[in-house]
Amino acid sequence: MKKIIFLIVLLFQMISSFSQTIEYVDDDAQDRDSTEAEALPWFGNNQYLNNLLDSIGYNNGVTNRIITSDIAKYKVPIKFWVYRRSNGTGGPVLAQLRNYIDNLNRVFTVDNRTLIGFYLRCDIGFINSDDNFDIGGDGEAWNLIQNNKSQGCINIHIVGDYTDVAGIHIRSRFFGRDGIVLNFSATNGGANTTIAHEVGHYFELDHTHQYSSRGKCRKEPVDRNRTWPFFGFCPFGGGGPTNQKICEATGDFLGDTPADPDLTNNLFNTFGACSFNATGNYNNTADPWGDCYTNPPAGASQPNPRNVMSYNRDRDCKINFSRLQIAVMLYSIERGKSQSNCAAWKDLKGEYDDLEMDNFSEVARQINTGIIQEHNFHQQYEGNGTWTQCDVDWVRFVPNCTATLSVSTSAITNRTNANTRLTLFSNTLVQLAQNDNISATNLFSSVSFNFITGQEYLIRIENMQNLVTSYYNLLVGSANSTNLNGDNFFCNTSNLYSVANLPAGASVQWTATPIGLATINTPNATQTTLTKNGDGVLTLAARVTPICGTPYNVERTNITSGRGASSLNFTRMVANCDAGPYLYAAYTPIPTATNCSWYKKDMTLASNPFVFLEDALDGTDYPLRRGNRYYTIRAVVTTPCGNITSDAVVFAPNCTGARLMLSPNPVTNTLNLSTIEDKETFKTGENNIQEVVITDKMGIVVFQKKYAVGTKKITMPVNNLKSELYFIKTWDGKTWETLQFIKN
Repeated sequence: MKKIIFLIVLLFQMISSFSQTIEYVDDDAQDRDSTEAEALPWFGNNQYLNNLLDSIGYNNGVTNRIITSDIAKYKVPIKFWVYRRSNGTGGPVLAQLRNYIDNLNRVFTVDNRTLIGFYLRCDIGFINSDDNFDIGGDGEAWNLIQNNKSQGCINIHIVGDYTDVAGIHIRSRFFGRDGIVLNFSATNGGANTTIAHEVGHYFELDHTHQYSSRGKCRKEPVDRNRTWPFFGFCPFGGGGPTNQKICEATGDFLGDTPADPDLTNNLFNTFGACSFNATGNYNNTADPWGDCYTNPPAGASQPNPRNVMSYNRDRDCKINFSRLQIAVMLYSIERGKSQSNCAAWKDLKGEYDDLEMDNFSEVARQINTGIIQEHNFHQQYEGNGTWTQCDVDWVRFVPNCTATLSVSTSAITNRTNANTRLTLFSNTLVQLAQNDNISATNLFSSVSFNFITGQEYLIRIENMQNLVTSYYNLLVGSANSTNLNGDNFFCNTSNLYSVANLPAGASVQWTATPIGLATINTPNATQTTLTKNGDGVLTLAARVTPICGTPYNVERTNITSGRGASSLNFTRMVANCDAGPYLYAAYTPIPTATNCSWYKKDMTLASNPFVFLEDALDGTDYPLRRGNRYYTIRAVVTTPCGNITSDAVVFAPNCTGARLMLSPNPVTNTLNLSTIEDKETFKTGENNIQEVVITDKMGIVVFQKKYAVGTKKITMPVNNLKSELYFIKTWDGKTWETLQFIKN
């Protein structure tokens, strides 16, 4: 009987041990097995990921809204589990948890536009246990993950010390939940990116050096264009069709992350430069195909120590995700492991403001006098379609003068109004003032208090309407409503410029840019005048420093000094055969201009006079009548402070039987020259380009090339040419034809 019991116990232990072995298959050190790797839909086919990005409208543009909905399409809650000693000591304080969230959002929404942002669940799990404060080994980490978990969020466990590990992500294949364990003693630095690395694993990213210790069947090639050979032997996975890029079916399976030999021992050429050590440990290292990491072939790059998923030992350097890495993470949310949470993570109920986390007085953010902050109260996703609300905002205020100021909330345009309760505290949390509603019809709040300079105050804003995501502005003092009054232009010396609505007792410092265009006659007075030094357009700025508040700038742009310019900048000066020959001319506008008179001078004879064409302020299009000659075009712009006269030379082509067309003109980078087939002027098919010569206005050849007989269209790069007028001559085997173009 004892033997039977012993065998049963032994069998149970074997089953338990086996289940622990197979439950989690991937942590921060292990690679995917072959079966799992080859089941990924982008394995050997990165176009799948590009199609996914297209399907969700992903692009690389960035917006600047304060409320994060524009940069975080997916709002992911984070549940922290903090392990402390049995007496409650050790582990991170709230400010350090805020740093974790800040670093995570910085990498995901500032350094990279992943569309994924993170907010803190306010029910932080504090666990006091000597047994769990210091751990060693994946088994202990796995037990923490399975014993403490919440639904609908990413569970991150922070222990006091984790032997030889900064952080780890452990993933359950069959049952249970995955999670992240961080070593607080190794990850409490300012910009540490370990948390972003582990969250990348959570969203199904692999290391950039995955399979770096394997051979040709799994190790990633340096050459991004290398494909599988016709014959290869990979009995344990790997190998594919000859048109398949190997880099998409090996390593991390992503073609836009360079091959990585494992940067654990990467030594910087200059410490902290975050660069690959091209002359040290990896100097002669090559992949199985013989390509060196230090000198990759065309189209490939050296390993990237700045990639979040690398093993670069300077973790603060790792701030970059590639485009396809972002696609993998979005796949994980939309179609992968987190798809059950996807709808909730996209729901605007979870939309949080940029000042999160600020749910506790210990992590209150700073507010300055006269500066409006945008806040909102967001809801918290609990999993299984359930939402709760626990958001409360704390703000820190230190006045720079003793004065009676109001603290108030107000509406954000086109957003759901919050119902706020505002409470003012001392820095020891003694309540000083409170207001729920401004009135029966205005549910925002306002308190007035005599603040003392240099003292710290805390402001708490509570949500009085549960399960409604709502928004409000927060302001201490009065919003800055100042602006500049004064002249739009002056010829020699201006009238007075002054600051409207200047706060009582405020000082003003004046500046004008560009420097040297005008003299500020009283730069430190509350009002000033300007004296012209040159003709141009300037910006006048007043730096306002209130006696109680934060300094701020007020600007006035497009003030014209004198004529506005000493000469005209022609943005277009060309004659073509649209209505043969026809002049098209324009210049950069002068703000105070009232008229522009256009003239032409036929340059066939030096004694020819200028002939008036027309008055046209915005530019002219005027027939020149006669072609195959140069004209000097003159523009005379009238301003209140005098005229601006400028000349430009233009060549008018012979438009009878014109056979060539230039585009675009003016040109910036590439010039297109093509033949015109006109049955009325010459035989179709006879027109061609056999030689092209481009000269500048001094006759110096800057381009010359011959072409095969019958060439009808050519493209020429001109981005290396200076910005001026050029002449282009073409030879068709019988005659030369000359056109002109302007290089921008």
